[in-house]
Amino acid sequence: MLAKAGGEGLVCEAPWPEWDETLIAEDEKLLPVQINGKRRGEVRAPAGASASAVEEIVLRDPDILRRLEGMTVRKVVVVQDRIVNLVAG
Repeated sequence: MLAKAGGEGLVCEAPWPEWDETLIAEDEKLLPVQINGKRRGEVRAPAGASASAVEEIVLRDPDILRRLEGMTVRKVVVVQDRIVNLVAG
């Protein structure tokens, strides 16, 4: 019975819940970071953040900085809400 769950009537007669897109939207994304094609870490960035904002977040991360020690970052490729690639040498 639906009454036990706080409703009225039979469960089989209750309407199906409506889909609400806002309930599954993420405010933050976990982005993998690759250095020279190898995954070297992850950073959290706001969903939909610009490439320059994500680049700034990545280049401030202590784990990524430790792995870049002694190297020069030549190129940063950001695929929005997906992945960050650093080319360093």
